[in-house]
This record gives sequence, structure tokens and C-alpha cells, in this order.
Amino acid sequence: MGGNYSMDAVLLVRKQESGKATEDESHLLGILTPLVKFYKGKQVLTIWEGTTNILSLDVLRCISKSSGQALISLKKDVDNKLSRTPSELSKEAEKLQMALKSVLTFVTENQGNLDVLTFAARDLSYSLSRIYMGTLMIEHTASCGMSPVDMYACKRWCEQQLSLVSNQDQYSKQSSDMDKELVYG
Repeated sequence: MGGNYSMDAVLLVRKQESGKATEDESHLLGILTPLVKFYKGKQVLTIWEGTTNILSLDVLRCISKSSGQALISLKKDVDNKLSRTPSELSKEAEKLQMALKSVLTFVTENQGNLDVLTFAARDLSYSLSRIYMGTLMIEHTASCGMSPVDMYACKRWCEQQLSLVSNQDQYSKQSSDMDKELVYG
């Protein structure tokens, strides 16, 4: 699955470098670049590329720098890809859209609270990655003949918790303090 995820970003880089990328595509590339690095899970040079914590902060930085336009572009892309979902996968597409709505709501509700967003950065990045990869899986399955194995993979992927930031309380100051107490005693 990582191949499609990376290739989407590569195609956007090509458009960007040739000067043919739309504003939405530029914003989409801006958020996919750190997400692809984040999710691949095997940094070659962690000192250079950063840990998942640092890479997840890059995702936040992209969202902030674009004043949220990167997330809007991601939503448009997901909506566009899922608009062609075959009926056999409509339940999975709905789960992806609900998860994305949950993530966008979380970010909107906390846009002025840097502490919460920083605390949630890894979960936010995992959520966006899972949602985007699920979207690409559905797109791939629909365009490649709806094989039973591909359909099963889509269904299994969408059974997992797609939005890890749906519980607002887990990022509260009290929760943070209790986590520290739990770990450090």
C-alpha cells in the first residue's frame, strides 16, 4: 500500500516541478510529503529525517503554514477519489469520510490550542495517513477490477480505528499529567 501512497506524492512533485500543479495540488503535496515520510516507518537517516514525533510536527507545521488549506485540499482529494466508490465498498468509503470529518473537527476545535495539537500530532498524522491510504485502496480496487482479495483488503483496512483523535479528553492537561505520572512515577 505504501507504493500508491508514495506514488501519489511523486506525481504531485512532478506537477509542482513542471509548474502545472494547481493551488490545491500544491497544498496536497505539502501535507502528503511529511505524511509519507512519517508513515513509511523506516527512516534511513533518523538524524536527518527525524523521528515520527518530529515528522508529525512537520504535518502540523504544514497545516499551520497553509492556514488549514492543506487539510481542505486533502479533504477535496479524498472526496473526489471516494466519489467513484463502487457500491460494494460504500460502507468503507463512508467510514473513511466519517473519520476524516472527525479529524477535521478535532483540528478546527483546537486550532488555537497549540499544546493540544502538539500532544496529538502523532495521532493526527497516523489518522490522516490511515484515511488517505484507505482512500487509495478503494480507488485502486475500483480501477483494477474489484478482485475479491482487493475488496477484502479494503474492508479489513477500514475495520481499524481510522481516526485516533476522536477522543478529545485524551489530550487534556490532566491526561498529560497522568501519562507522565504513569511513565515516570
